[in-house]
Amino acid sequence: MTVRLGDWAKALDHDVRANPAFRLRRLDALPDAYRNALRDAGLNLAGVFGVLVADRDSGLADKVVDEAAAQLFSDLHRPAPLPPDAAGRFAELVLDGVLELDSVRGFVSGPLAYEAVVEPQELSAELDRLGQLSHAAVNYAARLRLGEVGPTTGRLYFFNRVPISPRWARAFPGRGAVQDLLSGPALTRDWVAGFSVSPEP
Repeated sequence: MTVRLGDWAKALDHDVRANPAFRLRRLDALPDAYRNALRDAGLNLAGVFGVLVADRDSGLADKVVDEAAAQLFSDLHRPAPLPPDAAGRFAELVLDGVLELDSVRGFVSGPLAYEAVVEPQELSAELDRLGQLSHAAVNYAARLRLGEVGPTTGRLYFFNRVPISPRWARAFPGRGAVQDLLSGPALTRDWVAGFSVSPEP
């Protein structure tokens, strides 16, 4: 059974699963260098159970999880309804990519699941596509409740991006291909590059 994107009230009634792009590693099973890097980043490891280590080709970042999130991730190895006691973290875990929600697009998380887990708000009719996207990005970051400027800024900056795929790699095989796209008449009419792209090695 799937949930139509935007039908937020029914989202909790449908299946979610642990994102298969991650592997759960207990904190005490991680190399010392990894744990030291977490401490150097200012993270208090007292409440950390482990790390969800992302597959190298997924385009996702590793995620630190507490014991409750780690247990939920393990329990949802196969798709199932979200346990009632985890409902309060539903939006956080789906938007953060830890869990994926069953939808008409398949299992989705992150920005692709935004409309399914964030109750829609009426937007001004004057907002253009960029304005609507900006509004969605701000609401997405707000629902994550990260509490720190740095991580929140990063999520806003990367909102609506997609991981590299074989299709895009074929379409833009190198920096020169990207530069050719940015040099097209549709962009240069209203935009001036503020950087240079180095030649292909």
